[in-house]
This record gives sequence, structure tokens and C-alpha cells, in this order.
Amino acid sequence: MDLVQLKNRSYIIKNSTNIGVYMFNDEDCLLIDTSYPGKTAEKLLKFLKAEGLNVKYIINTHGHIDHFGANELLAENFSLEVFASAYEKTFIKFPDSTHSFLTAAKPISALATGLDGMEVNEIKGDYLNLENNKFKIINLPGHSRSHIGVLTEDKVLYGGDAMLAPSIIKQIKIPYFYDIEKFRESILKIEELSKNNNMDIYVPSHGNIIKKDFSDAVKLNLNKVEHLLNLVLDILKEKPLNLEKIIEKINIKFNITEGIPNHFITRACIMSFLSYFIEKNKVETIFKDNLLHYKLKL
Repeated sequence: MDLVQLKNRSYIIKNSTNIGVYMFNDEDCLLIDTSYPGKTAEKLLKFLKAEGLNVKYIINTHGHIDHFGANELLAENFSLEVFASAYEKTFIKFPDSTHSFLTAAKPISALATGLDGMEVNEIKGDYLNLENNKFKIINLPGHSRSHIGVLTEDKVLYGGDAMLAPSIIKQIKIPYFYDIEKFRESILKIEELSKNNNMDIYVPSHGNIIKKDFSDAVKLNLNKVEHLLNLVLDILKEKPLNLEKIIEKINIKFNITEGIPNHFITRACIMSFLSYFIEKNKVETIFKDNLLHYKLKL
């Protein structure tokens, strides 16, 4: 882990999940997202103490485990408050609901978070004032239902997973999407912030920060979505398929061979594509052989 100054009071802790840091003074700080629970959280805690940082606040961009998993351990060691949007705070307060959301049931043991849950303050309005500093809350749904970004007065946007870094797009096979249309809109909103000179630096939760070439990053994200949408359509051209068969074909295409979490994430992502196509009147559902199938509309 490294603490890197981006601009004035806006910093980043480079990690598997990049952690935003805003320094109020030499010690007191705000974190934007944390990390996974367990060893990663323990490593983060050790790093923060070694750096002499006092965490007073956490803002979570959304309710996924790699973004809030270290919250509880940090709350045991610092006197802090946690903030999130109204919908996303539910997953932080009730952590197992994160994976129940993917499985539609009590998560199997391989998906258990091991977290107890905690109280979270709801962010209301377009700004959050902390320690006489104003943080603009940017609504960036798509990756999750009520995903937010945090824009500092330094014009640094901590964007969570709202837009993927080009370095990650080239690596990841199937990014997770909740709402395809909203994801696209959020990508364009980020581009607009740059064009209007409201943002100088974009910090994604994974991969390298973006200081320029915002349009290139936008294009790569939109192209990735389009590529995956076309892939699902191509799979359905042959014949109607049930969800598990679509997952199988996607796994074969991308050589995804193992991983229980990967299976459920892929499954949820494919459902977001199918939901999008149904809304666009390109795909319909039929019952065949006692199973729900997805069929291209003629």
C-alpha cells in the first residue's frame, strides 16, 4: 500500500480496491471506500496507523463487499461515522444481503461475508459537509442501483466502479453491471464533468487513476458494454436458451473455469443484459421443457 497525493488535500491509497483519502489536517481524514474484510482490512488498518492517520469519516460509493468490507474493523479502532446513499447503506447495515442479492436466498457458506453490520448515515442532497469542507455527491448509478461518486474541492472525483479504468477493461472479462442504460448515462455524466472543467482527476476503485484522456476511457467503457451486449445477442441467435446454458456459453467464451463468486457475478451480469434486451423489446421469455428460456424477438 502507498499513500499518494493527487492534488492538494486529495490522496489515494493504492490497493486492490483503491481507497480515496481526503486530509482535513495532518492526521484527521475521510476515506472514500475501504476494502475487503479479513486480511486485506487488517493490512489497511496497520497501514493507516503506521501513517499516523485518524479516520473520522467513511463515505461508501456503493454496497459491494470490496468497498465496505473493512468498515467494521476500522470502526473498532477509530471513532468514525459512515455515510452512504439511502439504498446502498442497506447492504452495509445488513452485509449478508450483498450476496443474498445475487443468490435470491441465504448465501451459501462460500459467499458469507463474516460481517455483523453497522449503522450508516444516509446521504441526503447533493452535498455533504464535513469539517467545514464541502463534498459534492454525484449520482452515478449503473454498476449498482444507487452508486455515487465523491467530488472534492480539488476537482478530484472518487468514482468507485461507475467507470472502469482502461487498464482494468483490458483485463476483466465480464464487468458487473446492475443497469446497462444507467451505466451508460453515468459514463457520459463523468465525461461531461471533465468537459465542463469540474473534474481534473478521476479515481476508479480498481486500476490506474485517469488525469487526461477521459474521452478515451469513456469510449473504452461504452465499447466494452456494446461488445458484451452483442455477444449475448449472438448466443441467442441459434435458439432460445435458459439462463444456465447462456452462462455456460459465456464461461466457455471467456475460459471462466472456476470460482463460486465469479459464477454468481456472471449470472447477475447476464441477467442485466437480458433485462436490458427485454426492455428494448429485443428479447422475450418463453417456457420450454419446464424452464424459462430467453428468445430473440423476430
